[in-house]
Amino acid sequence: MSLRHINIPSTPWSHPPRCPTYRLAERVQKTLQDKLLSWKSASAGSTSTSTPTPTSTPTSSSPSSSAPPPPAPYLVSFTPSPTFTLGRRQTTISPAERKALEEKTHVETYRHNSRSSFWFNKTHVVQTPRGGLTTYHGPGQILFWPVIDLRSPLHKHFTVREYVSLLEQTTIAALKQVYDVDTYSDPEYPGVWARKVRLVMGPDGSDQMVEDEQGGKLASLGVHLQRHVTGLGIAVNVRMGLQGDRRKNPWSRIAPCGHSHDDITTVSRVAKYSEIPLDSVPEKFVPAWANEFAKRLGVANAADPDAGPLVANDSWTKWMGELDLLGPPSSWKGCFDEARKRKH
Repeated sequence: MSLRHINIPSTPWSHPPRCPTYRLAERVQKTLQDKLLSWKSASAGSTSTSTPTPTSTPTSSSPSSSAPPPPAPYLVSFTPSPTFTLGRRQTTISPAERKALEEKTHVETYRHNSRSSFWFNKTHVVQTPRGGLTTYHGPGQILFWPVIDLRSPLHKHFTVREYVSLLEQTTIAALKQVYDVDTYSDPEYPGVWARKVRLVMGPDGSDQMVEDEQGGKLASLGVHLQRHVTGLGIAVNVRMGLQGDRRKNPWSRIAPCGHSHDDITTVSRVAKYSEIPLDSVPEKFVPAWANEFAKRLGVANAADPDAGPLVANDSWTKWMGELDLLGPPSSWKGCFDEARKRKH
């Protein structure tokens, strides 16, 4: 059994940039969650369940022969069009606050010519069920949303704290593997943080590299659970604008999850080479993250290399059919945003 992976296509580096909306990703996630929750309800009467222990190993009994087979664990990855998400405690924001958040957002496609400046004419504001405060998602970032049952018989079991650690440690390992970036997690501040490195003079007069903590937040984390079925996940800042006015730097419109926007950093800022092409994300980083997650999740194929790949990719065309998006482009309304060329 493999981890199933859905990558919602986006081209934030193309001319013009085109990205799925956050709402489209929510539709995919809800479809997967509903299947898991339906299975849990259907199998409740035919499965004898023992109380799981927080040991990261399956402890519940396997479903009986009369129970339906459990759905496979899924991972959804995507880069959304510019979006501010609100935590569940932020039930209301003033019209003035919403208007400020919804200003158009300027994005760069990282080609050094006059065509590289584009506007997304509207920035979305979305209420979410996660904890925390307002944060930003958009081009230059990649989001990973696992949809799994923390007590599924198909893989290891996890407590909520262990699951949060799973997301963080997967990200730390993938960043090191693909971009050679050293990062760490902090139990008091969920997410993944970069380390500051500075050059100092050693006792013998030679130069030595010293690592400090709090080099900036590279990945933000927010999760939501319903009957142990996961929602949302982790967002990694690869290469995005962190300087300039409110339109060029949307982080400056908020205090991300209660932190100063100056605490935010990107992989391109801390990597040993700064020119990270955005198309390296779907080609290298996303597969590395998915494989690392599947291995740490403990899917069956992780223990038996001959059983098949750790990760099996679902066709997006299949999911377009599942979501009734195979009709004319008018059926895609609200699903994808395309940026417009910026007028100089």
